[in-house]
Amino acid sequence: MLRSLLSKRSAPALMAALSLVGCADPEAAMDEFISNTPVRDAALDLAIADTGGVDNVEIEGLYLFGLSTFLRPDYPILFGATVTYVPADAPTAEKAGQISLILQPLYCKNEGGPMPNCTRENVGDPLPTFVFDVAEDGRFSADLGNVTVAGDSNPVSGRDIVATLVLQGFVREREICGGVTGAVSAPITAPLEVGANRFGTVYLGAIGDTVDYKTGPVRYDCSPIGEGAGGAGGSGG
Repeated sequence: MLRSLLSKRSAPALMAALSLVGCADPEAAMDEFISNTPVRDAALDLAIADTGGVDNVEIEGLYLFGLSTFLRPDYPILFGATVTYVPADAPTAEKAGQISLILQPLYCKNEGGPMPNCTRENVGDPLPTFVFDVAEDGRFSADLGNVTVAGDSNPVSGRDIVATLVLQGFVREREICGGVTGAVSAPITAPLEVGANRFGTVYLGAIGDTVDYKTGPVRYDCSPIGEGAGGAGGSGG
């Protein structure tokens, strides 16, 4: 029962299951929790996205990057992101160029209070640079491999996260966004599904600029700012 329900939803959200360990019937408690959790439309915005083509948009820059899971869509994991783009020497429809993505985890931790404490200070070193192809129409599938995010960047449970992640998204003018697939191996083991786990970005400035990650809105899907923004990550504290 529990496994079948989880397969329809997103796994990182299940980090909250650890808080149920003390329950008399943790599986029943988790079943009830999942049944009362809203699920976002699995038909990701990719199906209707008009990217305008990768050659017609500005991609490079510094961004605030939010990754949202179904457990608390309004409690995204936050990163400072540096995005660069290099056109292919011989572009094709499938490979117009390459994007390089550097993600710096930011402090946004569940410390046991009513809301996470999101100071958005840097947490440790940036993750390894991710390089992936982008198609002529702006779409991409970026296999990030095995990623570890410290608990200081986990607004849901405050525990370290280990997961394999694939970003399935597209670029628009000064924006990258989409859905996430893969699997979580810590603090629990479960799959990720693209319709319930999403990422989005807010452009902050050009590479080399001094930008402020600590204030301003958070985007964690492909909706306009104001619709896919806010929550604990957007509060800045």
